[in-house]
Amino acid sequence: MQVILFLRGVCKGETTRQIAAELKLNYKTVLDMRHKIQASAEAEQPTTPLADTHSETDEMFQNTGEKR
Repeated sequence: MQVILFLRGVCKGETTRQIAAELKLNYKTVLDMRHKIQASAEAEQPTTPLADTHSETDEMFQNTGEKR
């Protein structure tokens, strides 16, 4: 169960300190695990550009920073 909660925290962008506190783990342990996961994810990124000549963007952030 801790693995799932750890991965959820990393994917949500929670701080290492928050994850360590929630899981009652040592900060350094969580930091090392996070770095290993991020390095593995980076190593799996493709090195070739996308074949498409154009791309779409999501409209999710179209009003970011706008005051209501």
